Amino acid sequence: MKRLSFILLSLILFSCGRKEEVPEQVWETGEPENTENPVCFTADASGITEYGATLNGYVAEDVKISSGARAWFLWSATEDTLEWLKYRGGKVEASIGADGRFSFEISALKQSTTYYYTAVLLLDEVQYYGALKTFTTTGANTNLKYTAEAVDLGLPSGLLWSRYNLGASAEEEYGAYFAWGELDPKNDNLYDYEHYKWCEGTDDTMTKYCISEDWGTLDNILELEPEDDVAAVKLGNGWRMPTKADQDELRANCTWKWTTRNGIPGCEVTSTVNEETLFFPATGAKVGFGGPGSSFSIWSSTLSPGHSRFAWVLCGDNMSFTEGGAYRCHGHAVRPVKEGE
Repeated sequence: MKRLSFILLSLILFSCGRKEEVPEQVWETGEPENTENPVCFTADASGITEYGATLNGYVAEDVKISSGARAWFLWSATEDTLEWLKYRGGKVEASIGADGRFSFEISALKQSTTYYYTAVLLLDEVQYYGALKTFTTTGANTNLKYTAEAVDLGLPSGLLWSRYNLGASAEEEYGAYFAWGELDPKNDNLYDYEHYKWCEGTDDTMTKYCISEDWGTLDNILELEPEDDVAAVKLGNGWRMPTKADQDELRANCTWKWTTRNGIPGCEVTSTVNEETLFFPATGAKVGFGGPGSSFSIWSSTLSPGHSRFAWVLCGDNMSFTEGGAYRCHGHAVRPVKEGE
């Protein structure tokens, strides 16, 4: 069987025009025939979150690590066998420590998804493979602590903005993502109209906040009511989501600069009145997948005129800072505001 597998793999490599640069010997720990002389081990993943994890591996204690030794991980969300992982999996290099351990932190993963991975060691021109292991990323965190810190930008209206996004506790944290008019974050694959609270499964069956019968049940409500305003519900004490007019006032009285804080890209907003600043991290958006990206977008509480399936967002990237309409079912960040004393 092993010889047949080798022949089949050789044919696949030949037909693809690829050539093995080094011979390989596979030690899959956990299988009886391969446990007599294990060399490379795959350890459990650690630091597992919604969007990332740390892959871990190590070299057997009695193995002498030469200066030319290299280590890496193969990983995938779809390839669930070692043979397919070798040829279709992602590859990330890792540095081998003095104790023989190596690791790599991967990011930009999907929520609630199972990933397959293995550790690989190249030693004296032979590749050794550890066992195939799995980990599953977590789902949306619905047990967040919601707080806000008021910042006075000296705006004409006296409006105060929160220093950080709803669900965050520091400026560079992304916080939670919400569909417009919903009160809790959810898993990435649920940010669509099939799972949206205020429709019957499609964007032309709106049950609330609808200004045309073409889009659903007509009610002509243009602003989120307090019971549907996530900032008002989670924070109380006068906090709420900003209206489009509030976001326009911010843009009119501040300068904008794309920058980085503590390694997180985003937009720094500086008041032209008192030079106080806000920072909007590049949260990206959730549109069936996703999360942190190369832009930011912040919900307003205002429905987009003419299209009941859209609501206004404040948004920007390293090229522009603007506003626009976003699908109500998609997940965007929320930056609370409140009236000044």
